Amino acid sequence: MNWPSDQISPTIQISGGYNDPNPILRNLTCPIGCPVRSGWQPQAWRAWGWSSRSRTSVFAWEFFNEVDLIDDYNGKLVSDWHRDMARYLRSIDPQSHLITTSYANPKGDPVVENLPELDFVQSHHYGAGDIAAAIERDLADTPAARNRPHLQGEFGINHSGAETGKIDPAGIHIHNGLYACVGQLHAGTPMSWWWDSYINPRNLYPLYGAFNRWIKGFDFVAQNPKKINATFADETTLRCYGLLGKTRALIWIQNPHHTWKNAAKPDYKPSPTKPTTLIIKDLPPDKWTLETFDPHAGKTTKSQAVTVTANQTLKIPLPKIKWDAAFKLHR
Repeated sequence: MNWPSDQISPTIQISGGYNDPNPILRNLTCPIGCPVRSGWQPQAWRAWGWSSRSRTSVFAWEFFNEVDLIDDYNGKLVSDWHRDMARYLRSIDPQSHLITTSYANPKGDPVVENLPELDFVQSHHYGAGDIAAAIERDLADTPAARNRPHLQGEFGINHSGAETGKIDPAGIHIHNGLYACVGQLHAGTPMSWWWDSYINPRNLYPLYGAFNRWIKGFDFVAQNPKKINATFADETTLRCYGLLGKTRALIWIQNPHHTWKNAAKPDYKPSPTKPTTLIIKDLPPDKWTLETFDPHAGKTTKSQAVTVTANQTLKIPLPKIKWDAAFKLHR
């Protein structure tokens, strides 16, 4: 949950949507830099933190949505404010909710994001032509992500849901972001802001259903996964993102030519890659089941038994790929 805010002012306006009937949330303000025990924080927290609904449904407290958009941004002042706020909120929150913040600039501010008081770090990214590459870069370029989880808290291709629907009606950027994030070791799927003006009117929910069926059965905690060690037998432009756990693996192969930006061109023609072989290394020797998964239909199209010997290598022949391909491994 985000403390609702006026993004062009250095004053946080706690108002639950600016017209909240709850008097605790109406017309309360606290400038960044104010003492943490001044009026609004405990009142606002009590309004949300003690409700039975928030105890189970609130994932985290987000202190500020895109804090770098305030007037006269001062990293030291913002850092001190987040530190003091986090310490105080943690002292009065019996549910121990996670605490985070966010920035409009994907680069964020390491001074704030590296605070030990923040539990995970976020990136927001709009306008990228190649979503899979963009969110991979955001993760790599965020220093705080080296010692805590990283979540793509917002992503998209346009600052309007309606315009997004015009240039990517099929949700190609949503699809690519979902499947890429797993093998890149993000803490969760990239999150779109445009549920009401893009995803819902375009009925893009099946994209999420297909993705959910791909990851079904993969316990991201119990599997203790790491990035899969994979290469291709031939020189290719294909990308491979994958996770290898104790008994399961998820693999996504992408033709980087197929992005929303290319597909939006009137004269766009798919550019399939040449057939090659995916070589997966460091697999525990055992009998495995390899499932070929159609990421668009959201279903397994082929299942076969494979044996990994002492060389710990599995070779998977790949046909021409126009967009992408996915696999599941389990034993």
